[in-house]
Amino acid sequence: MTKDAPDKFAGFKNLGMSYYKKGDLAPAVRYLVIGDTKPDIPFKYLVGDAYILWKENMPEKAEQSLLRAMQLEPGNPEPYLVLMLIHEESGNKILAQAYRDKVKEMGYRIDDILKNRTIELCRAGETYLARRQFIDGEIYFWQALKIDPDYIPALIDMGSLKAEQGDYANAINYLNKALAIDPMNAPAHYNLSMVFLSVGRTSEAEKEMNRFSEAEIFAKQKGNAAPR
Repeated sequence: MTKDAPDKFAGFKNLGMSYYKKGDLAPAVRYLVIGDTKPDIPFKYLVGDAYILWKENMPEKAEQSLLRAMQLEPGNPEPYLVLMLIHEESGNKILAQAYRDKVKEMGYRIDDILKNRTIELCRAGETYLARRQFIDGEIYFWQALKIDPDYIPALIDMGSLKAEQGDYANAINYLNKALAIDPMNAPAHYNLSMVFLSVGRTSEAEKEMNRFSEAEIFAKQKGNAAPR
């Protein structure tokens, strides 16, 4: 496709993602960046590629894709918000504030947009997780956690994804972080129990299953409590 239609984005995008899913980062980035320069690339792919480039510690390349996205849809707040987050992370408060102010000038409520976007990203990641498309799922969960590092559904989902990949250490870390925020979260306790069982830590698995049962009872009691 890249040879037969070098002016089209699709071949470069698909080739880049093929390399990315195999873990071959250098050619993945090369083809994604080339695809982002093509005149027919849609807005959503520019933003999606920017997240991938940011995830792989290439914020400068991510910024180029986002600036291109702004040219395509100058009234869409998403690239401004992503650039705001990138520059907040890098410590460039002045530029981050400039993008924040731009979104406000466009008439958007930043907190509402970020909250809704976090939920959307997590749900999209869950769809890929259910299909066992772990690379795609991780990209969406990672995006959600970049917006809100304490978003419990994304932490639990990322823990589940890491467990499915056999990365039990990170699975435990994500689930423990969710429980640090919400100690009575039943799904987090259940998933952590399953992870401990997978690595042979049976006593810890039993403790987490007991905590899961307690959390389930607590949730039911809380749900049945009469309003005052």
